[in-house]
Amino acid sequence: ALYLALGAVVTVIVLFVGAVIGVSLYRLVQPEPVATTQADPEVRVLLPADASLYVDQRAVAGGAQRRVFLHPGRYEIRAEIPGAEPITTSVELREGEIRVIRFEVHHPGEEGSEAPAP
Repeated sequence: ALYLALGAVVTVIVLFVGAVIGVSLYRLVQPEPVATTQADPEVRVLLPADASLYVDQRAVAGGAQRRVFLHPGRYEIRAEIPGAEPITTSVELREGEIRVIRFEVHHPGEEGSEAPAP
């Protein structure tokens, strides 16, 4: 019975330490904290599903429609779309604002081949 109780205590300790390490590692690979209140602004980004999206050089995971909640302030948003030059735009976000940004691939000579306006 003593060995069973000792084994249970050791198991609980190992699980606790594993959980603490797991949470710490998760926080290390996550981008900066995002908005914490409903008043914080939101950026909705529409782009090809295989594109990479960065907000102030921090990767934002997701598919063709990504929602990013941020604190009010100025941000640089960059899309890297395979087969195209990276596109960067800057936005100034105010409290409660929702901003939609669309990144599209246009080949040279096509109408609308410029980067989106900030």
